[in-house]
Amino acid sequence: MDNNTMQPEDERIAALLKMAGPRAAVPADVMLRVRSATHDAWSDAVHRSGRRRIEMWIAAAAAAALVIALQIPKDRISRPRTVAADVLPGGQGVVTGSVISTLPESTMTLKWREHGSLRLAASTLVRFDSVDAITLQRGTIYFSSDAGAKPIVVRTKFGIVRDIGTQFEARLEPASLRIRVREGRIELNGNDAEAGTELTAGADGVKKRSIPVAGADWNWVLAAAPPMTLEGNAREVLAAIAREKGLKLIFTDRALADSVNRMSLHSRTPLTPDEALVAATTASNLAYRVSGDTLTIERRRSH
Repeated sequence: MDNNTMQPEDERIAALLKMAGPRAAVPADVMLRVRSATHDAWSDAVHRSGRRRIEMWIAAAAAAALVIALQIPKDRISRPRTVAADVLPGGQGVVTGSVISTLPESTMTLKWREHGSLRLAASTLVRFDSVDAITLQRGTIYFSSDAGAKPIVVRTKFGIVRDIGTQFEARLEPASLRIRVREGRIELNGNDAEAGTELTAGADGVKKRSIPVAGADWNWVLAAAPPMTLEGNAREVLAAIAREKGLKLIFTDRALADSVNRMSLHSRTPLTPDEALVAATTASNLAYRVSGDTLTIERRRSH
């Protein structure tokens, strides 16, 4: 087909691929997962004509070409036996009694029962002291609390971190402890910090400064995120994706927000947050844009 006979949808896809530039080929398993998720969610949320069904597959192919591959662990992962957590797919590490450590260049994510998600960066060592408390002995962790979850405590040689319904990162260095709060509030040695705040504790006390809650500094957290599924109310699914990416979810107008709130998505295909965003918006016939710390959902333009 030459340029003169390209259909509007073909032109849109070609433009997207041209803007994205050259990239590594998308693994076959990722393409199948995104296509499956988009198909399942679209079939349930949008009942259209045969023409819509064809557009669905075109959009799914475009989404598959743009997604980031989800890293699936190839080696066996030990399961914790004496800690109040379960290891989730997505990394490699060692569990010895109440101590969990990650390998160099690898992460690990745990479901901390009754609390939330605990992610360990590469070369990190933590010890579970109780069902509510851990000691960070080396490296970096990220904690994301569940709604209504019990608070947790993180002990370090520089002080104790107490969360108050939050998302935060704790990085232990030889001479300091750095806490970055992404959502909610934490307390460190009597110092409170809210979202967008960093605390650094060292020999000269605690210093505070403002930080962004989204962007490249949080990439390891996003890469270590547990798999997501497109299951449930479309607005809630998009809100969960936005939270994983540290973004504030907004809609271009109230009518669109109400419309999305009436949609349902149904797919149990595991996806990364980036894959889930592409699949969810495609399945719902929506578009999105990210600017700073904001994820804006808008109507897909017709051609």
